[in-house]
Formats: sequence, C-alpha cells, structure tokens
Amino acid sequence: MGDMGPFSTGMLLSLMEKIIKSPFRKKKQWQIIADGKLVAEGSYQALILVNGYLGPDLAFSDKPLGSGEFYLFGMQDRGVKKLFSQAKHARNGSIIKDPLRWGLESICVNKKLELIPDCDTPFPVNVDGSTFIAQKSMLFERLAKIPLIKRRATSQ
Repeated sequence: MGDMGPFSTGMLLSLMEKIIKSPFRKKKQWQIIADGKLVAEGSYQALILVNGYLGPDLAFSDKPLGSGEFYLFGMQDRGVKKLFSQAKHARNGSIIKDPLRWGLESICVNKKLELIPDCDTPFPVNVDGSTFIAQKSMLFERLAKIPLIKRRATSQ
C-alpha cells in the first residue's frame, strides 16, 4: 500500500483510541521542541511526521525526500465531533489547502524533534504502521542523510 498503508493504519488506530478513551481522559497538552527551540504547545488529535513529498495521495510536503528536512504536522484537538472531518481532510490531502480551518500546524525540522506531554502517562507512537509505547517523551533525530538515486533518461 506504499505510504498510504502506514498513514491509514496510524490514523485509524489514533481515531479508535480517541473515540473510545477521550470521554474518560483530560486532554493531553504537548510541548513541541524543534532543533532545540519550543515551537508549539497545545492539545492535538494527531501528530504526523513525514520526511518529504510522499506522492499525490499524501501530499503533506512539497519538498523532495532527499531534502534533509522533515516535517511535523499537528492536528489540533478541536473535539471528537470534528475528528472525523479532520481525519478525512488529512487523508485526502485537502487539509494542507486550508490549515486554519482544519486546525493544522506545520513545523519544519532540520535535525531534532522532541514531543513532550504534560503528564508521565505512556503514549502510543505509530512508525510506518508499527505501534510502540513511549514512556515520558519522544525524540526523533536525523543522524545522517542518504543521497537518493536519481534516474536519468537516456536517448538512443
């Protein structure tokens, strides 16, 4: 399923957890630190991390995969009633066209990203369709840049 498989899996798991557990929990507040600076704080339905343009079906970024940057897209928590419409617009990419309407924050990261919740409760993190539990915070760091192979057309 390419890039849509991990995205759809993560989004579906996040939706199910929010719907089932949100009536019994207080909203989790997050601090987002990019490259050593606090860049955002708030409550989010989902935090989506991508490393560049993933094709027309998941066009969150227009930068090529080899750009060396990665991006965090935070979907603000506007309540369970707005969750399905936010997810729909995230899934079809139209959320990028009107980020204010759908509560999307975009953060560009060059090297390091840290996500810190306001409590010590473990939380799920989905990476490429696999979910694991983070304990107190989550750190993503670019350790190296691998050049991508470019395909050249040849004439005969």
